[in-house]
Amino acid sequence: MMYLPSMSTFLILLVSVSNIVDAQQQEQQPSPTTSVCSCAPTNFIFRLDFTRTCDDNTVPIGKTHGIDRSFCRTDGVDSIGGDDAQALTVAKLTSVLILELSQGLKVIKQHFRDGLELDDGETLEYASIVADDGRADDTTVAAIQMALAGISTEGTAIQSQFILTYTNNCGTDVFRVGDAMSWLVVVSSANT
Repeated sequence: MMYLPSMSTFLILLVSVSNIVDAQQQEQQPSPTTSVCSCAPTNFIFRLDFTRTCDDNTVPIGKTHGIDRSFCRTDGVDSIGGDDAQALTVAKLTSVLILELSQGLKVIKQHFRDGLELDDGETLEYASIVADDGRADDTTVAAIQMALAGISTEGTAIQSQFILTYTNNCGTDVFRVGDAMSWLVVVSSANT
């Protein structure tokens, strides 16, 4: 059974990222000497690690890093079985939705793949809109949002979603090898 994210889930995430970006814009008024540019990674390679949860995120967050805000939630993995609940274990990744958002929270790139049967330890690659020829100079990516859908070993639908907002502080690596968010661990990322 394939699990697709509901529209209400995406609306919740978009409202969350709207609040994050609004707060970011209010707090981060560039001074005349501050350079704001698109410093989002151009290419990503992630390794799947189904033992991780949203609580295990290791991406450095803050104004001096490449990411200044994050939001992560996982649906369907908390427990099954009432009072004697056991945590569900992810067995396969079945689909991925990646959205890159502009400063105005408009989707500037959407990437969706379904029908996947990726196992723990397999890799997932993604090329940002800023990797496209002719786009890097005029495109500023404010945030990346991902929805990962899978199934548990019990056959239950599981979804993990996260949003990361970029500081766009040039000269700062956004991700380090080994950084993790949700079920993904960074194997490599190339910055603009």
